[in-house]
Amino acid sequence: MNAMTRRMTKAVLVVVMAAGLCPVADAEPRTHYDVDKAPWPCWRGPYGSGSAPSTGLELVDDLNKARPAWKSGDVIPPSSPPGGRQKSSIRTAFWSGGYTTPIVAEGRVFLVTWRPAGRKDWFYTEEDLKLSPRDNRNPAGKRSFGSDDLVLCLDAGTGKTLWKRVAGHGLLAKGYKQGVHQGICYYDGKVYAMGTSGLLYALDAATGEPVWEGRTSVFGLVEKRRKSGHSNPGGNRPVIDGSPAAIDGVVAISQGTVTAFDAKTGKQIWADADKKSLRTGSRTMLNFWQHQGRGYFYAAGRLWEAKTGRLCWEIQGAWDGVFSGDFLVAPLKTDEAKDGLVMACYRITPEAYELVWEVPGMGRLPPPTIHDGCVYAMFGEGAAGAKYNRGPTLCIDLLSGEVLAATETSVRAHVYTWGYVPMAADGRVFPNMNRPAMLNADPKDLRYFNGTGHGGENPAEFPPSEATGAAYAGGFLYVRGETKEDGGRIYCYDLRAKTE
Repeated sequence: MNAMTRRMTKAVLVVVMAAGLCPVADAEPRTHYDVDKAPWPCWRGPYGSGSAPSTGLELVDDLNKARPAWKSGDVIPPSSPPGGRQKSSIRTAFWSGGYTTPIVAEGRVFLVTWRPAGRKDWFYTEEDLKLSPRDNRNPAGKRSFGSDDLVLCLDAGTGKTLWKRVAGHGLLAKGYKQGVHQGICYYDGKVYAMGTSGLLYALDAATGEPVWEGRTSVFGLVEKRRKSGHSNPGGNRPVIDGSPAAIDGVVAISQGTVTAFDAKTGKQIWADADKKSLRTGSRTMLNFWQHQGRGYFYAAGRLWEAKTGRLCWEIQGAWDGVFSGDFLVAPLKTDEAKDGLVMACYRITPEAYELVWEVPGMGRLPPPTIHDGCVYAMFGEGAAGAKYNRGPTLCIDLLSGEVLAATETSVRAHVYTWGYVPMAADGRVFPNMNRPAMLNADPKDLRYFNGTGHGGENPAEFPPSEATGAAYAGGFLYVRGETKEDGGRIYCYDLRAKTE
């Protein structure tokens, strides 16, 4: 361990339980999904923990040993302009297609993205991309243009396109607007996809036929600006972030405030009552939690009852979190954490929450993942606001907060895009798919495997990706990537160490 890791390990704070909650809490992951049918139905997986159902499979010990299984036939607009991110703040380009992550259910892979269409007032040129955002000649400050929202369904075994649905309501705006980030989930035979103008689409998972469309709070703002002739109806910031989540017959989406719909009919059931924007703004990822047969939604420290919208409680300073049983783990901003955040664990009920432990961090912290009773967290190195996380990856015991193991350093993770989060499956941890890497999840032997692009190049055969995550099902990893030769695609890799 390096010096910073040793300081973190020694600084673990274990908080004694108060009398308000039951002394015994269930830490086992639980879900309302049939994990055999829907092994990765939404952004953080079937448990809301960032971990896939265990299959007992032995996986490869090197991503270079992963075998390409297929790549999608349909070209998906890449998430960044050709050549990667621009040094200036011009992040939107005519060819950009958002950062959405694929999901897997019913033997199919689903993805929502978008492609430019309709109004085409201008194109970026190489010279445009060199201009400062403050330069009056910068086209990002002058126009926006239209797009088609696109939902794709692929066969999970072959990559063959089974159906695709195009909706013409999309909008690509100037500046930082790059479309949705984690905008699709599966629930009860339907897929729910977030569009770029603030519409939530419900589609039949088998056929792609539209079932209903729901309007979020963002849609009204965009339409008002568009009808008034506003040159930038989508706004200067990415207002279309967040993933739909579904439980108890309700599907909800966080767009600064949370809007919930009847999953069958699309009728709006409730919206965040106080209309107060969530603490982390539009980049707030909705998650779900199940307790004693009832469903709840969580975002940015708040917990709502799914069916009624009742605000159960709010943890001041908490960010996006993950669940395992009756435990919530999330980055937390406190008065003491002047150099960044802490990773905090709470024992929760619908009525109350209690802090169990904190692990101090430095810099910003993406949400963690919970796998086999351990929390895996990527810790930033440096002061708050640092652009990249390059600190250690810690393995923390879920119940006690003891730091069981730590790597010397972590792969680089872009902290401005909150979707870059770790995921875990069958004894492996994938810190983020922007720079594919893989760790051995064993606390007694926590380490990056050789050849996984750790701190350097991507593994062989793995294309660069600006997507926010990946999906895992039965030994196969589904990622979104892009190359000069292929353009944007979905790629499937066989991670099984042994095949029959």
